[in-house]
Amino acid sequence: MNGKTVEPSPTTKLLSVVFDQELRWKGHVQQAIKRAIKVSIALGGLRHLRQEQMRQLYQACVTPVMDYASTVWHDPLRDKTHLLLLNTVQKTALIRILSAFRTVATTTLEVEAHDLPTHLRLRHRGQNTITSLHTRPREHPIWGALRRAQKRRNSIGSYARFPLAESLKTMNLGRLDELETIDPRPLPPCRAESFTEIENGSEPREGKRTG
Repeated sequence: MNGKTVEPSPTTKLLSVVFDQELRWKGHVQQAIKRAIKVSIALGGLRHLRQEQMRQLYQACVTPVMDYASTVWHDPLRDKTHLLLLNTVQKTALIRILSAFRTVATTTLEVEAHDLPTHLRLRHRGQNTITSLHTRPREHPIWGALRRAQKRRNSIGSYARFPLAESLKTMNLGRLDELETIDPRPLPPCRAESFTEIENGSEPREGKRTG
């Protein structure tokens, strides 16, 4: 371009999700962890807050940063490396919330803080997304991807990673078929007139004058 050679970038970003040419999400997870650590450190500087308030701030500010687009990059049956990194961030935050020792186990911190483990939180997020998608009408475009995921779920082969199909393996397809269909299209506007005339069969009575 204009006499300059433009080299292809090894990664790209779409809707704040970073992935490489082989559709790997390592770069995205690393950036999410860096942002989550930065927010967690900022929350650690707050003073005179109760544990419940710190826990609420953690769930509102740190967890969404780590879980963003997890239904795309997280594989609930394979992502042990990603979970190890995310667990480190959660353990560091829970130590600050509970004022605990660094040697305390992560599971103990999660029980004391009444917080879900990372793998369960990500799994529930994926299951909730799949449940919401299955309530769409059958003519909705998303059903093309859902049918491919269901087919990939039941087949065994050397296919590329499909997190949606892997998440379906943790769910009961029979219960998904029983969900109510919710049409997302808006209802047609009301065509009735704004004012309606009401006819009264009886004649109006004349009021009596007093005084």
